[in-house]
Amino acid sequence: MNDIDMSYVSDFKPIGAFYTDMQNLPTIDKPFSGIFDGGGYTISNLSIDMSRDSVGLFGYNKGTIKNVKLADVNVSGGVHVGALVGYNYNGTVENCTVSGKVNGSNTTVGGLVGDNTNGTVNGNFNGTVSGGQVVGGLVGYNGGTVSGCTVTSTVSGTGKAVGALFGDNSGSASNNKFYSTNLTDIGEINGGTGSDNTRHYKIDYKTDAVKNIVTVTGNPDTITDSKTTYYAGEVTLKEKTGYVFSANDTAITGTGFTITEDTTVTATFDTNSHYVFKDGDTYTLATATNTTAYPELVQVYELTLPDGITAEGALLTDGNKAYVTAGSVTLTSNLSVGYVLDSGNTFNVDKDMTVGVIFDEKNHYVFQSGNTYTLATKENATGQALTQVYELNLSEGVKATVTEGQAFKVGKATYYSVGAVVKLTDAPGYEIENISVDDTEFTGETFTVTKDSEVTADLVYIFNKTDTATATGVTVMKQSGNLSTYNGIYSISASQQNSTLTGNNNNNTIILTGGGIVTDFGIGATKSGDGTVSGVYFDRDASTKNDAKFTAIVTYDSTSDGSADEVIVLQNISKKPTKYGSNPVYQTNDAAAATLKALFRDDSELSDLSSTVQTQLVKLDGIGDLNLPAVDALNQNTQATYSGDNG
Repeated sequence: MNDIDMSYVSDFKPIGAFYTDMQNLPTIDKPFSGIFDGGGYTISNLSIDMSRDSVGLFGYNKGTIKNVKLADVNVSGGVHVGALVGYNYNGTVENCTVSGKVNGSNTTVGGLVGDNTNGTVNGNFNGTVSGGQVVGGLVGYNGGTVSGCTVTSTVSGTGKAVGALFGDNSGSASNNKFYSTNLTDIGEINGGTGSDNTRHYKIDYKTDAVKNIVTVTGNPDTITDSKTTYYAGEVTLKEKTGYVFSANDTAITGTGFTITEDTTVTATFDTNSHYVFKDGDTYTLATATNTTAYPELVQVYELTLPDGITAEGALLTDGNKAYVTAGSVTLTSNLSVGYVLDSGNTFNVDKDMTVGVIFDEKNHYVFQSGNTYTLATKENATGQALTQVYELNLSEGVKATVTEGQAFKVGKATYYSVGAVVKLTDAPGYEIENISVDDTEFTGETFTVTKDSEVTADLVYIFNKTDTATATGVTVMKQSGNLSTYNGIYSISASQQNSTLTGNNNNNTIILTGGGIVTDFGIGATKSGDGTVSGVYFDRDASTKNDAKFTAIVTYDSTSDGSADEVIVLQNISKKPTKYGSNPVYQTNDAAAATLKALFRDDSELSDLSSTVQTQLVKLDGIGDLNLPAVDALNQNTQATYSGDNG
């Protein structure tokens, strides 16, 4: 079997006939009672034009008609008019599809079936239906069962009972979908039932250009004729970058809306964000004016940049505006030394931004003010030419001398140019050893300054050098002593008050205080408390010798919890000590012969002293108990302690 074109048939008579005379009595009752299976083939251009009752391909059906397709029909009749079946009485219509025009001059007119009494109908109709009264887009009158049908039609009638799905329904109607250009309901329901019969709506587009950029997504309920898709329920439009969709001039929030009427979709340019589109090999900033053809847009963010700053990978640059896509952006700058971008050179972009220039507070800079230099801060750096410098934090006794580069004196601090070569030496009046730079042992003579650095050293304080001028103003135990130009009696004495070294300009006496008791009989322990002696070492025998040179060592705790031991070494004390009044004194008549060294060391490091010095020492233990003998930890000789009150 093949498709059939009936355009050449001009006087087709319906299959099966039923009509009455004027008294409404049957005159002809000849139904189709068999089975007709159209096999899915198409019968096109069927034309019927007669004024009698029961007009259609099948005028009167009591059998089964299935899998029939009618296309472009033009059927006209009087009563019981339908394109496929005029009068379906106890018959079955299954999976049949019809498109075209149906007209009835009187009553009971439907697109697919005119009258369905006690029958079953399942099928689709797309076209135009017109009549007098009881006119339906699918079935004129339903007194049977109609389910699973779709209708897209324009329906009109001159009388009552005109509907998009039925004219009049007293049977069962369920799960039918319909679209009507002019009617809003399925038709009259008189004693019958109707459920899940869903009206669908058409989506139009303001222009073809709009239609080209709109895509309906999700799973809306749809029916389709040969040209158009119709929708019911929730409709979602796929987002289109840079454009805002509206349904009947109402903006669609989140691109989704519930369709409740025929809808015209428009698209407008999103003026709340920035977009560009490609124009040849370059990008153009999108506006409402230049996007009427709806080009493909790329969302960008606007960076307002300082002069001379560029954004790598920007799609478009306009003056100091750069337009970049979301994500990581790197700025290329030629800023003056000491100034940085407040955003950093690389940062993440997810919004429009204005990038500014600020002072670099993470590093040190100086600028020249007349003949002096000023340390730059965010408050005073207002565009001056800056020089980056590094700060060396020098511990006491360390001197830094620049051999290459430049040092900048700012108040009491000194800063060094980047890459400056610095030589580390003893400061005047000091002797240093064990130099470290940033906790790393320093073994050379110079180093290159590449960052802020901490320079530390063990200190050896030397007084009464041959060149006594170099000892002026030297600090011992962080207090000043003065051994400048006096040539006479120098003495070293101690009491149990503070842990300071002071100078007496009247008799050139250096007084070592803080717990150690230096007498012509030795050094003894003192009272407990902050700054008390924690260990005393002294060559006691040397105190009785003329022209003796000996070493005295005092270790003491500078903290109340005993956590910090410090060591003072009195070395090369010459001449026999002499007692003056109540103060026991070690005295020398030669300023150039006496040397005072103060070493800050842990008590356990006394073994670092030379073996000659070690054999001269006696350790006196028993702090706070002056009557106990002590054992020499270095040579195992036992000595008695001084037991008097030397406060």
